[in-house]
Amino acid sequence: MRTDQPLLPGMAERGTTPRAVYDAFDPARLTQARRLAGMTKKDVAERLGVSPAAVGQYETGVSKPRPDLLPRLADVLDVPMPFFIAGRPSHRLDASMAHFRSLRSTPKAQRERALAFAEQIWELTYALEKRVQLPPVDLPGFTGGEVHPGLALPQDPAAAARELRRQWGLGDGPVTHLVRRMEAHGIVVVSPSAADEAARTVDAFSSRCARPLAVLTPNRADDVYRHRFTAAHELGHLVLHGDATGDSRQEREADAFAAEFLTPATSIAPPCCPTALIWHGSPNYAESGASV
Repeated sequence: MRTDQPLLPGMAERGTTPRAVYDAFDPARLTQARRLAGMTKKDVAERLGVSPAAVGQYETGVSKPRPDLLPRLADVLDVPMPFFIAGRPSHRLDASMAHFRSLRSTPKAQRERALAFAEQIWELTYALEKRVQLPPVDLPGFTGGEVHPGLALPQDPAAAARELRRQWGLGDGPVTHLVRRMEAHGIVVVSPSAADEAARTVDAFSSRCARPLAVLTPNRADDVYRHRFTAAHELGHLVLHGDATGDSRQEREADAFAAEFLTPATSIAPPCCPTALIWHGSPNYAESGASV
C-alpha cells in the first residue's frame, strides 16, 4: 500500500488509497457521479484545474485522473473516493428507457441527474435483494424489463387498466393504498427529498429496469390526489410502453390508464351521469319518460 498520497478521512482504516482507486478506476462511475451532482464536464474541469477535454477522456476511459487528483475529484462531486472503483454491478439508463412527465420542459442536465438517481436506486435494490426477498414482479408480460408480446396487457389504456385490476384482485371500487399495492407487486417506488430542487423540475418518471421503478414527486402531503394519480400514471407507462418516446400520445394513454385504474368508469357513471331525467313540469315528458 502506498502512503505518499493524501487519504480521505477513514480511508486508511479501510485500506483504500488514491493509488488503489486509480488502479481500479471505473469511468462510468465518474459519469454517474457528475450527473448526480448536476454538473457539466466544464464545471468539474474548472473545480479540478484541468481542461474539459481531460474530464471527457476520464469518462470515456482514454485516460485516468492522476492519483493526487482523485481526493479532490471526490470532494468536488460529493462522493466517497471508493465510489469510483470498478466492480459493483451497474445498470446504465438513457432517455429512451425512462418516461418523463415533463420531457420537453426538463433540461438535459436534470434528465441526466434523474437517470443517474434511478441507476443508484437500481444498485441499491440489487444489493438489498442479496439479503432481503422482495416481492416478485407482478406485471403482465414483464420479464427482465421487457414485454413478452404474448403476455402483454391490451394496448387500449382503459382495457389494460381493467385487466390489471382483475389480475391484482382489486374489485370494482376505488383503489386504496396505491403505492403500497405497487410495492407489494414488485414495483420499486421512491420519492426524492422535498428539498431537492431537481425533483420539482423533473417531476415524476418511471423506468423498466430489471425491476420496474417509479420515482414520484414528493407532493403527497400537499396534494394527495395528484400524488395518487401520478403513481397510477407511471404504472400506466410501465404496463403500456416498452420504450419511452416522450410524445404526447404516450402521456395521454398513461392518463387514460390512470383514470380507469383508480376509479373505473362503470363504478361512477350511474350515479353521476343518469341516462333518464323526468321533467315533472311537463305532462308530455312525464308520460314518455324522455331522456335528455
